[in-house]
Amino acid sequence: MLDPSGKTPWSANKLLSEYHDDIIKIAHKHDISPVLLASVVYNENVLRWAYHDLEDTVAAYLSLAQGHDPSIGLCQIQVSNAILLDFGLEPKKFAELTREQQRQIKDMAVATLDPAYREYYIEKLKDPLTNIDYAARYLKFLGEARDYESPELWLSDYNRGLSQYETPLQYGYRYYWIINKYDFDDYEISDESNSLESIFYLDIFDVHFGDFEPRFGLF
Repeated sequence: MLDPSGKTPWSANKLLSEYHDDIIKIAHKHDISPVLLASVVYNENVLRWAYHDLEDTVAAYLSLAQGHDPSIGLCQIQVSNAILLDFGLEPKKFAELTREQQRQIKDMAVATLDPAYREYYIEKLKDPLTNIDYAARYLKFLGEARDYESPELWLSDYNRGLSQYETPLQYGYRYYWIINKYDFDDYEISDESNSLESIFYLDIFDVHFGDFEPRFGLF
């Protein structure tokens, strides 16, 4: 089966099958469309293979040590996004900033993270279910920050960051293709199936962020 770009997405298909029920449960948990979340899993893995996970881990340690912001895991979660979600970033206030100010906040969160928590976030984001859960939280964050006119734009901002752009990326255009090829849209969850394994979040008050000080009244 070829995707809209002409690729044969063996790895992405396998993951959507393997985590099908988890994607639905996590999406419902965060009150977002399962199709949105499934689209992220698909998009982030359509050109990835197992060896990319090892590359991710090695690159993440090196990048964080240098103050950079790597993306990790199944849904390629940026470490800065994970930190800011845990820190309670307010979507509407973040949306009021320029993209340059948004970038500065994200860079600062990573650069001032205590070294002890670099490994914490890397190991945490390597876990597939935790990673999918962060993706759902980030999608929810984006949806609260901006009133999206279409799911294509919503997904595109997952890929490029919160924006006011009105043109979707190829990343977003796969949304309706996912609906047509996979059964994530009208799936009903029975009461018995709501036993998603607990995902433990960092108690943000236990984190030392060095010289990081929340700015712009975002928290």
